[in-house]
Amino acid sequence: MRDYIGCVYDIWSESSNYAVSSSLENGTYEKYSSEMLKIIGEEACHSISDSLLHLACETEYAGFEAGFRYGVLFMSDMLKGGWGK
Repeated sequence: MRDYIGCVYDIWSESSNYAVSSSLENGTYEKYSSEMLKIIGEEACHSISDSLLHLACETEYAGFEAGFRYGVLFMSDMLKGGWGK
């Protein structure tokens, strides 16, 4: 299933809405990474920056996947007439 959701994620990540919705693109990641830089220092922040970026990417994908699955199940239930009963 991840391959199909991955394809949909790739399509979404190339859309114009991605820059607004993605915390990696809309400035949220930069804001919090700069705050961490002030707290833990430049040397420590640079040594863990790849791990932080990887975590942010995995988190974004997991959130997209969960939302996508919820949306598919919700629409499936609506088409079956089960929502709101």
